[in-house]
Amino acid sequence: MNKKIGPVLLSGLMIGPILGSGIILLPPMAYNSIGSWSLLAWIIILILGVFFAMCFSKLSILKPGDGGMTNAIEETMGKKWKLFSSLAMISAVLAGPTAVMLTASSYLVKVSPLTFIPESIMAVILVLLAFILLLKELKVVSMISFIVSSLIAIILIASSLMIVFDKGIIIQSQNISIMDFGKCILLLFWAIIGWEVVGNYTGQVRNVKKDISIATSISAIIISLTYMLVAIAINNVGIKNVSLVEVISPIFASSSSNVLAVLITGLCLSTYLLIVGAVGRLIRSLSEEKYLGKIFSNNTATGIPYIAIAVLSCIHILVLIMNYFNILSIDVIVNWANGFFIGNAIIGLIATYKISDDLVLKISSVFLIVCLTVLLAFSSLFSIAGLIVVYFLAERFERKRAVITE
Repeated sequence: MNKKIGPVLLSGLMIGPILGSGIILLPPMAYNSIGSWSLLAWIIILILGVFFAMCFSKLSILKPGDGGMTNAIEETMGKKWKLFSSLAMISAVLAGPTAVMLTASSYLVKVSPLTFIPESIMAVILVLLAFILLLKELKVVSMISFIVSSLIAIILIASSLMIVFDKGIIIQSQNISIMDFGKCILLLFWAIIGWEVVGNYTGQVRNVKKDISIATSISAIIISLTYMLVAIAINNVGIKNVSLVEVISPIFASSSSNVLAVLITGLCLSTYLLIVGAVGRLIRSLSEEKYLGKIFSNNTATGIPYIAIAVLSCIHILVLIMNYFNILSIDVIVNWANGFFIGNAIIGLIATYKISDDLVLKISSVFLIVCLTVLLAFSSLFSIAGLIVVYFLAERFERKRAVITE
């Protein structure tokens, strides 16, 4: 029985997670920031997003395996930078996904039967649910993600089109500064982060070159269409502090708030499944290369790195308990993860530039490197310091492994 997945299910692993909580948060934030000019900002960022997807799709095809894009990084930049990229991603995922679950829980606990549950405890429940799902074979997880992604995309696209057909596209005149427009562009860059982890699933794709290309194309089109239509709908609603409740209200009316809570939970759960599953496979890959303990190379009968996923889940529960007791805030968690995610993406784009013969991809990767470096400069000093520590750890781990393998 073939346990590997094809382009349709692979696109299910891409669409929901890459939309993530961004589709809920970013369009209203962009509109509230610069009004109708946000539509131009979205056009720019979604074009860049297509090139971002192409870059990491190229890396995944050229160097498939559980290590994901780190395989290409090793070939173009050496083992030390591969290890740096891997440790940066793992560092980000030690805490980052808990922010996703806290986002979902903040909406879920507003639904009447669940209002008695604290947000952090609801997030723990979601982590436990995700852990159970992650132990299923990839076909099951990707099918769940595909169903959730399809449902969410259909609802958002349909409700947005109802608003657009009702009012057309309304362009409101508003004077803004170049600085405000630039800040909005930087904000919207978070809409295209996420493609870099897809490569970690190439070991479980039937036809790597064909299926990843098709899945990336399908996903990029649906993600871009969804973001753009939601942005237009938000613009057409045109009220202060607008949210997606107003966007889906043509379909769900008074139930919109509860439906939105379910949609957000589905998106956040999909994001968590993609990222934690990918990093679990990355940890297994590092274990097999003797960078990490042998215990992390253990799999289930269906090839799931259950030890790595269990350890990540336990760490996430610990982080959420610390959040419950106000030891860690969601802002600290996000700031911790952001620098590592951006640093990892920059290294991947450098590898794309080095490994690709395509002039368009080379130009795109250079431009995206510059943009992400600017984003990194706006990250917290704490996360930048973390990247420096990870760099020195990568050097030490590589020297230690070299001694062991001699």
